[in-house]
Amino acid sequence: MIVTRSIAVLFTFLLLGATSYADVAPLLNIDPAVDGSFVEPANNKTWGWSFHVDSPIRVTHLAWNDTGRDGLSHSHQVGLWKDAYFSSASGGTLLTSVTIPAGTIAELSGPWRRVAITPIDLQVGYYAIGGQNNLQSLDDMVYKQFPNPSHVPGLDPRVAPDSFTYNINGQDGFYAPGTHGSEWYAYWGAELGANLFVENVPEPSPLIALSFTLAVLYGRRKYRFALRTAHGA
Repeated sequence: MIVTRSIAVLFTFLLLGATSYADVAPLLNIDPAVDGSFVEPANNKTWGWSFHVDSPIRVTHLAWNDTGRDGLSHSHQVGLWKDAYFSSASGGTLLTSVTIPAGTIAELSGPWRRVAITPIDLQVGYYAIGGQNNLQSLDDMVYKQFPNPSHVPGLDPRVAPDSFTYNINGQDGFYAPGTHGSEWYAYWGAELGANLFVENVPEPSPLIALSFTLAVLYGRRKYRFALRTAHGA
């Protein structure tokens, strides 16, 4: 009985350990300095890009491109909006925003300086990520073109690309992409700038396989014990 109880405890521990950890990655997982199409002019306006969620995702961080990975020269306010996209007549609804601080205070993940947020679950629909640049910034705002929207390398497979705002005519300040004089372009792409991190699709873990094996062994042991008890009776 002590061995049986120990197996049950170990099974529970392994199963919890296998399912409690979730890895995260950028929604558009590229390095703008390497994979970008070209660098945009710096200004004090908000630049952004939109996407369609095809299968629900969980957002854990908002981020800004750190070109040299040596710390941001200026802070940047970044926001996430629902129902802000190319065909939208309004700026949508702001779901959350954070300030990515200058320097190396924010965590560096690849080329992205990121700040954790209270996780937000995005259901099927359109969303936009955007942030205010700075005229004096030493960190590039990089445009990434998507020539083939059905296949965008680095883009999370649970979302589809939409449009972007090339913002040279809009007002200075932080606001929803597509408002305050900024305009959506009728083409697929992203202005990076801003990005967001999402939980990855869970993959089968060796711990889960081991947990399942132990569960089977535990079940067989209980079954055999029950048979012996029944025959003994």
